[in-house]
Amino acid sequence: TCNIVGISGFWNDSTAIFEEEITSDDDARQAMSDEYFPFGRPVDRDQIIGYNRFATENGDEFLTYGKSYVTVIELPENEDEAKPFEKKALDRVLDLQASWKSERGNDFHVEIVSDR
Repeated sequence: TCNIVGISGFWNDSTAIFEEEITSDDDARQAMSDEYFPFGRPVDRDQIIGYNRFATENGDEFLTYGKSYVTVIELPENEDEAKPFEKKALDRVLDLQASWKSERGNDFHVEIVSDR
């Protein structure tokens, strides 16, 4: 299992939970405004939401803007274990990038950075 730190943590890294809970941009912004992930870890907003802006309303902060959303997947340190997984993971991320590029009006894109 890989440690995942990022925007997907607001939905326990689960597409099913995201699709069940999020029906609008406002739903997503409200979830991403939380100061803690559902599993209790504090959110480092600057680490996972690039160029973020928040507004205060009734004493609560709400996300109003985020230029980028970051997810870091920490792969196994053992190269023999990591290489087959890295190939599969990279292929899936590149599939996502291709899907987004084909969607008319979609402003999202993928950037990949790796480090050993």
